[in-house]
Amino acid sequence: MSDVPNLNTVGSATVWHQPRGSQTAQQLAESAAKVIQNKGFVALPGSQIKDALQREVDSLDWPNLAANWNSLVLDGYMSDGGRYRRRRYASFRAPRNDAIRLNDRRPHFQKLDHNPLNGGVERWFEPFELQVLTSPIWKALLNFARMTFDTCDPVAAAWTIEAHQFRVSTEPGKTGLPTPEGAHRDGVDYVFMMLIDRQNVAGGMTCLTSETGERLAHLDLLQQGDAVLLHDTSIRHSVSAILIRENSVPAFRDMLVLTFVRR
Repeated sequence: MSDVPNLNTVGSATVWHQPRGSQTAQQLAESAAKVIQNKGFVALPGSQIKDALQREVDSLDWPNLAANWNSLVLDGYMSDGGRYRRRRYASFRAPRNDAIRLNDRRPHFQKLDHNPLNGGVERWFEPFELQVLTSPIWKALLNFARMTFDTCDPVAAAWTIEAHQFRVSTEPGKTGLPTPEGAHRDGVDYVFMMLIDRQNVAGGMTCLTSETGERLAHLDLLQQGDAVLLHDTSIRHSVSAILIRENSVPAFRDMLVLTFVRR
C-alpha cells in the first residue's frame, strides 16, 4: 500500500487532518483530540499515524499484524443470514494513569436501539490471538487511541475498551456489508476505526452524519492505517457495501475497531 494519503472533501473543506510536520504519538493524540472536541470526529491518514508511532516503537510490523486477519472466525450471529463477516473480540480495562489490562473472556452486547439487526443478545466471539496482544504495534495503537480519548475527556476515571477485528468479504454476484445495521451509533462514548487492509474491492465508503442527519463527511479509507476517531454520542456512522473488482482474486476489507466507555 502507498503512504500517499487520499484527500476526501465535503464541499471545499479537506476532511483529513494533517498537522504540519512530524509529531510524536502524544502530540498527534492531542491535536486529534482538539478536532474531535470541535467537530465530533477526526480523520487521520495512515501515513501520519505510522510516522508518529515509529517515533515511539522500534519495530512496527504492519504486514505481520495484517496477516492475523486471515485467522478470523465466521460471525455466526448475523440475523440477515449473511456469511460475509469474520471477526475476533477482546475487552480491556484502562484506569487513568495505569496500565491497560485484558479482561477475562466475556460476551459482546449491544442494545437493540444501537444495533437493530444483531443487538439484544450476548454474542460470544473468538478472542484475539496472543501474537496480536503481545505485539508492539498492537500496544502502540491501543495506547494511541487511549491517549486521544483521555485528552478528549480529562475527567474520565477509567475506560472499558472493546476491541474488534473485522473482515468483510465479497465474491462474484454478492455484496459484503460492513455495517448491515445501517447508519448507527455504537452506544459508547468514543470509537476508533482503522483500515488494516483492503484487497480487490470497490465501495466501502465511510459516511459520518450528525444526530439530525446532516452529512458531515464521506471518507474513503484506502491506505493502511487510515483511521476515523469519533464521539459516538454525537456522530452516526455507516459504511457502504463492497463489491469484488476481479472475480479471480479474493476480495475483502479488514478493519480494527476500538470502542471506549467512560467508567
